[in-house]
Amino acid sequence: MLSRFRLAIATRCWGRTPWEDWPALAATGAQGIQFDVRTELPAGQLTGTGLRDFMHGITESGLKVSSTVFPLKRPLYDQMELDRKLAAIRTAMEFTHSLRCPLMCIPLGKLPHPDRAADQQVLREMVTDLATFSNHVGVALAWTPIGDSAEEVATILRDVKTGPTGVDFDPAYYAMTGRSSTESLRAVRDLAIHVQLRDGVRMLDGGGDETALTDGAVDWVELLALLSEMEYSGWLTAIRNRGDDRPGDCVRAIEFVQRTLLGG
Repeated sequence: MLSRFRLAIATRCWGRTPWEDWPALAATGAQGIQFDVRTELPAGQLTGTGLRDFMHGITESGLKVSSTVFPLKRPLYDQMELDRKLAAIRTAMEFTHSLRCPLMCIPLGKLPHPDRAADQQVLREMVTDLATFSNHVGVALAWTPIGDSAEEVATILRDVKTGPTGVDFDPAYYAMTGRSSTESLRAVRDLAIHVQLRDGVRMLDGGGDETALTDGAVDWVELLALLSEMEYSGWLTAIRNRGDDRPGDCVRAIEFVQRTLLGG
C-alpha cells in the first residue's frame, strides 16, 4: 500500500493572489503551499504585524507553508556579484524561517565542466557554506538539478557534511531530457527531500516540453510506489509552469495522487 504523502501547491501557479482566498486553496485537498520568495513574496514584504496576520490566515485555513523557492538568474558558481548573491540567498532562508517553513528549494544550475576547476571549487564552497548557514537558521536547502544526471548531482551533494542539504527532485526534467524519472530517483533516494508533481515529455527535435500530470513520460504509479518504498516523508508539490489552465492542472495533479493512494 502506498504511503500517505503530504501534498502542496505552488501558489505562483494559482492564477490569482492566494492570500485573498486561503479557503479556496485549502479546498483543493492540498495541505501545504509553496511560495516564490524572490518575486512572488520577497523577503521584507512582510514584517511585524503584517507577517503575523499573514500567518494567521494560513493557519486558520488549515494550511502550512511547506516550502519556498528562490530562483537564480545566474549559475550558483558564477562569480559576478558572488557576495551579493550569497547574501540574498541567506536573507531568503531567514525569511523562509519566519514563515515557519523548514525547507527552501533553489536551482543548482548546470554543473561546471570538470576542466573548469575554479568554477567547481566555487560551487563546492558555496554549497558547503550555505549548508552551514542552514544549521544556523533552521532551513534546509533542496537543490534542483538543471542539465545534469542524478548521479552527477549526487556526487556533489554527498560531499556536503556541514549541514542539512538534499535534492529537490523534478521528474519532469528527467522526462524532458530522455532519462527515466524512476531510475533517476533511485540514484538520489538518500538525498530527496522535496519532490515536484510535474510532468514532461521529450520532443522529436530533442527538446522537452512540460505537460499536465500523466500526459507526459513520467510513470507516476511506478514513481509513487518507489517513494512509498523509500518511506519518503517530505512534500510533493504540484507545479505547472505552462498551460492554459495551470490552477486546474495543479488541482488535478493533487486529485490524481489522492486517487492513486486509494487504489483508484
